[in-house]
Amino acid sequence: MHKTQLSSSLELNFKLSLLKYAVVSLFLVNSLQLHAADVEKEFYLTSEITHLSNPNLAANNKSPVTVLRVAPEFNLTVGSELNRYYLNTLLSVYRNSNEDVLPNRENPSINLGWERTLSTGLFGIRASYVEDVALTQLLTTAGTAAGNNSENQIKTKTLGANWDHEFNARFSIENDITYSDVSFSEDTATLVEYTTLDFAGRLLYHNTENLSTYAQLGFLQFDPDSDVSNTNISRARLGAIFNPLDGLKLDGNAGYYKATGSSSFNGGEAQVIATYERDRVNYNFSASKLVTATGLNQVQKTTSFVLGASYLLSELNTIGAEFNSTNNKNADSLVTTNTDVRTKSLAAFFERTLKDWKFRANAKFIQLDNGVTSNANEIGVTAIYGPLVF
Repeated sequence: MHKTQLSSSLELNFKLSLLKYAVVSLFLVNSLQLHAADVEKEFYLTSEITHLSNPNLAANNKSPVTVLRVAPEFNLTVGSELNRYYLNTLLSVYRNSNEDVLPNRENPSINLGWERTLSTGLFGIRASYVEDVALTQLLTTAGTAAGNNSENQIKTKTLGANWDHEFNARFSIENDITYSDVSFSEDTATLVEYTTLDFAGRLLYHNTENLSTYAQLGFLQFDPDSDVSNTNISRARLGAIFNPLDGLKLDGNAGYYKATGSSSFNGGEAQVIATYERDRVNYNFSASKLVTATGLNQVQKTTSFVLGASYLLSELNTIGAEFNSTNNKNADSLVTTNTDVRTKSLAAFFERTLKDWKFRANAKFIQLDNGVTSNANEIGVTAIYGPLVF
């Protein structure tokens, strides 16, 4: 008992120190440039209480839990004429009524980066570290929480860079490369640690002021920490960005991928993203069929659909709703046990904004189908103080 408390205390102190040193390090890096730069510091404090009727999405023997989350957030931006440095830190402290289902935990999130404005584009590098409960990924990919330790945490470390360049008024390119390392705090038979290297390059042709067409090449390397060899995915797509109306933006592409490695397979990929913004109402829509990496020692074919809207009732009040549907299955069709994992959710919220506060009430219905259908509800209230600018 005392060893557990001591271990938790040491882990919390470590995470707090991690946040502190991240803040201090960025201050030191920029100390020589502050006299010629704009410095913006923001602080937020989020407090929320959420009741989860069935966090494990079990078909039987549901175990409800009430979660209290307190999350201080600190953001720092240092900008000059050509350079922008940023640091975003968040520590989410969870206290749960049923620790057999969801344990108490402290999850940090750190994002930092540098962007350089060039005469013909932009160059940037970034890094991040994020901790979260592993249960969510396991449910949406494997379709069951069986075999997972409730204390299991997923830890994601990323390094990335992007480079955008304009050749002339007609042609430009956008390049992005990201390395990710995903690990888990507890050993399980279901989840496997892995790394990915993901590259995407896009060549755009600006046909008109409202239309740009593009060709996109990509490469994804999935390397699981197991006896299974790497999976390498090469992909090519054609697409277009279209602004037919004021406030409406459409970005769609489709193409072909080929995977080699532990097994070889191929198929088609497609993606559409749309946003429509007006004075009082915003809509968002996305639909995609993509191959993605998971902690299940494999790559999965993910089909998703999202439709959301928010409406500004007044200067203080906003309402909104979003529907989300996702279907995951092993991308290799030769696998004999290839069960679809279907997840659907419908969420709604009401938000009221005051001078320094934002209050939100939200409700969510979730359905999971992995051959057996299970349901869950989430009801919560949130209070956000900030931004406190200093």
